[in-house]
Amino acid sequence: MNYLIAFYIEFFIVTLLMPFAIKAAYRMGIVDFPNYRKVHSDPIPRIGGMVIALSVLIVFYFISTSSSFLYIFMISGSIILIAGFLDDCICLNYKYKFIAQIVASCFFVFASGMRIPLLYALFGFESQISIYADIIITSIFIIGTINIINLSDGLDALASGLSIITFVVLAFVAYDSNQSSVLGISILMIGSILAFMRFNVFPATIFMGDTGSQFIGFVRGSCIIVLSYQNNFTILNVGVVPYLLGIPLLDTLNVIYLRIRNKKNPFLPDKNHIHHKLISLNIPQYKAVVCIYVAHFFLLSMGLAIRSWSPVALFSIYIILVLLFLFGINKIYSFNVFPFFRKFYRLSVFQLRIGTSSIIFSRNSVSKFFWHLFFLCLSCYYIFFSLTISDIDISLLSLFVIVLLVSSILCFVLKYGYIIFYKIIFYFFNIVILIYASDHFLFTMDNGLVVIGLIDLFLASIFFLYFICISLTVEKVPVNSIDFLMLIGIFLLFLVSTYESNLMYYLRILVRFVLMSFFINLIFSRFERNLKYVSVLMVYLFAVFVFKAMVH
Repeated sequence: MNYLIAFYIEFFIVTLLMPFAIKAAYRMGIVDFPNYRKVHSDPIPRIGGMVIALSVLIVFYFISTSSSFLYIFMISGSIILIAGFLDDCICLNYKYKFIAQIVASCFFVFASGMRIPLLYALFGFESQISIYADIIITSIFIIGTINIINLSDGLDALASGLSIITFVVLAFVAYDSNQSSVLGISILMIGSILAFMRFNVFPATIFMGDTGSQFIGFVRGSCIIVLSYQNNFTILNVGVVPYLLGIPLLDTLNVIYLRIRNKKNPFLPDKNHIHHKLISLNIPQYKAVVCIYVAHFFLLSMGLAIRSWSPVALFSIYIILVLLFLFGINKIYSFNVFPFFRKFYRLSVFQLRIGTSSIIFSRNSVSKFFWHLFFLCLSCYYIFFSLTISDIDISLLSLFVIVLLVSSILCFVLKYGYIIFYKIIFYFFNIVILIYASDHFLFTMDNGLVVIGLIDLFLASIFFLYFICISLTVEKVPVNSIDFLMLIGIFLLFLVSTYESNLMYYLRILVRFVLMSFFINLIFSRFERNLKYVSVLMVYLFAVFVFKAMVH
C-alpha cells in the first residue's frame, strides 16, 4: 500500500467535504452554542468529526486487505461514530454515551483477542486470572482514551493538534515494528485531521464535536493496544502507554482531582482545565494552544527516549510526573503566580535591580536583542555550510543564471516583484546548501535509529530563536497553531536515520528545506527592515558559489 497516496486521498476528501458539512450543519441546526465555559461567542457547526470518521473508515476499508481486524475495527468505529453523531444532534445523556463506549470497547477487545498485558509486564507471570484482568483493564483503557480527548477539546485546534502529534509518533512506532494496519490508520488519521485543522484553527469555522473527539480517542486507544499486544514489549513498552496519552491524560486527572477535592461530581463540566487557566492569563488562543502542543510533544518524546527501561521504572516516573502536575500547577495557580506572569508578559518596560543600581529593559529592546541573535545564528549557518560545499560545477552556476533571469522578469512584470526576486534567489541558495553541503553527525543513539547532525543542531537553535522573536515582536506575524504543529512534526523527522534508504535521505532534505522556509518567511515579513541583511548575505553566497565553481 502506498501510504503517501492514501494520505493525499484522505486529505483531499476531508478538504473537499468540510465546506459542505459546514453549510449542512447550519441548515440542520447541529451547532455549538456559546456558554460560560466556552471561549467562542457565535454558534459554530460541530459536525467536523463526522467527516473525519466517515472518510477514515471508508478509505481504510478500500486500502486494506480483508482481515478479521479490519471488520472488527470497522464495526467498533461505526458504533462510536453513530453514538457521537446522535450526541451532536440531540445531546445524549452521558449515561447513554457511556453505554455505547462500553459496547464498542468490549467488542473490540473480545473480538480481536488483543489486550494490554499489564500484569505480565509488571510482575512477570501470566495466568488465566491475569488474562481476564488485562482484558478488563484494556476495555477501561479504551473508554478512558475516548473521554480524555473529549475533555481536552476546549480551544480551537487544540484536540486536533494534540491528536496529530500522537498519531505521528504512533506511525513511527508502527513503521519500526512492521505493523501495517496501525501505520495505515495513523497516516489516514493524520491526513484527515490535518485537513480538518484548516477550518478549525483560530478563529474556527467548524468544531469536531463529540463524534470527532470520541472517534479519535477510540482509534488512538485501539492502535496503542495493537502495538502493545503484538510486539512483546520490544518496540512499544507497556510502560510507555501513559506517556503516549500525553497532556490530555494529565489534564483529565487534574480536573477529576479538583472536582473530587471540591466535593463535586467528577462528570460535570467546569473551567479547571489547563487551557482555561492559560486563557485566564489573557494569553491569545493560538499561543495557549502552542504551549500545550510543546508540553505534549515533550511528554511523548520523553516516553520514547526512555522506552527501553523496565515498565516498573516507567510507571514510577510517570506517577512522579502526575504528582508534580497535580500539586505543582494547582499550588502555583493558588498562589497567584500566573497573574504575576501575565502582568510581566504585558509590560512594555521593566526594571532589574542589582544592589543599589538598576537596569531598565524595554520589551522593544529585548525583542531587538533576540532578533539580532536570530540573524547571527542564521548567518553562521549560511557561512559555515556554504564553505563546506566541496564542489559546484558549471551546470549549477548556469542554473543559477536561469533562476536569476526568471526572477528578474517577474520583478518587472509583477507588482512588488523585487520581493519575489529576492525570495526566489534565497530559496535557490537554500536548496544548494542543503543538497551539497557536508553535514557533520554529532552522535547517534539506539544503534543508528536516532541521528543528530550539525545542521539539525543549527536548525533547532534557529527555531528556538524564531519562536521567541514572533512571541516578543509587537508587529503582527502571519502564523497560527497549525504552523507550529507543522514545525513539531518536522522536528520528529529529524530523528529518522539516514542510512536506511535514499528515500529517507531526500526526506530529511525536504524537511530541512520546509523548516528553512519558515525562517525565510519570517525574514521577508519585515523585508524593508531586513533588506540590507538579505542583500549582503546573497552577495556573499553568490561569491562563494562562483569561487567554488572556478576552483572546481
